[in-house]
Amino acid sequence: MIFSIEEKRLKRRDYQRQRRKNKEIRVKEREYHKKYYKRNDVKDRKKKYNQDYYADKVRGKKHRNYCKSYYVKNKQKLIEKQQGYYKENLVDYKEYHKRYYIKHRARLLRYQKNYSKTIAKKKTSSSKKKEVVSKK
Repeated sequence: MIFSIEEKRLKRRDYQRQRRKNKEIRVKEREYHKKYYKRNDVKDRKKKYNQDYYADKVRGKKHRNYCKSYYVKNKQKLIEKQQGYYKENLVDYKEYHKRYYIKHRARLLRYQKNYSKTIAKKKTSSSKKKEVVSKK
């Protein structure tokens, strides 16, 4: 029996659909993909592919336009979905931010200190300019 390429694809697709109806298999595949996409060699390969693929100006512009139009069209639905996700996983997010703050505390405080200095400089420089203008 000789199958055409299209028939083989259809047969494979049907097989996969039947297979994925089994919850244990879905969970197993999900766990595998989580591990697979965290591997450094896979990340590097994906990054290189995306750089090459979207380096083409026309393709990159087309993709950006597609993303923008999709977001504009589905903005409200996407925002609701995102808010629902945060509400459902609020405890996880709080724990993540606590761990993040503990890990990066020194850098965050240093940034805050430097940022407050720049704000203070901007305020003093703008007030000096006002004084000079008012004296004239």
